[in-house]
Amino acid sequence: MQAAQQFDYQFRIYTFSCLCAGKTSIISQIADGVFPESAATIGVDFKFKSIFIDDKSVKLQIWDITGSDRYIAIKDYRLSRVNAIFMVYDIADQGSFDFATKWIADARKNALPLTPILLLGNKVDLVEKRVIDTDKGLALAKMYDADFYEVSAKTGEGLKDMIWELTNKLIKKEDGKQPEALKLTQEQTTNSKCY
Repeated sequence: MQAAQQFDYQFRIYTFSCLCAGKTSIISQIADGVFPESAATIGVDFKFKSIFIDDKSVKLQIWDITGSDRYIAIKDYRLSRVNAIFMVYDIADQGSFDFATKWIADARKNALPLTPILLLGNKVDLVEKRVIDTDKGLALAKMYDADFYEVSAKTGEGLKDMIWELTNKLIKKEDGKQPEALKLTQEQTTNSKCY
């Protein structure tokens, strides 16, 4: 029996969007490198993506939260346990952008203050059908201190760079926590008195 692989870092990412914005397809493209012709999430699902950055192994657990109103409460009580949030909208659908506008506000309000939120404008391969311009996406991201990417689940455009940049950010954030913990331990040792 083979032992489970150990990772230097493990990060949990929640992904939200309304139905048909392409969130499940984005996750499939990131994790498996494939674009499913038909994808829908019932409830909650997740996939793993393993990557190496600077000789460090990283495991991303990317959660796919359905866009159904029935599951809206999930985001409210579990965001404190995530390392990052993807908020996806379809650049060819005003309704999906409106949904993302509401949910990004809720995510920023309910997540821990330094949790990275990424606003993803999906389906850039459908340029001729675009109704949400890039500037509108950038403005929304800026309003909620989120990073902004335009991507295509179908072609994979923008996804590799987005994952690479996010993972580097998460590693730096995690490494920033460790020195503080070590400093605290050293101070306690220095200030303790044994009799």
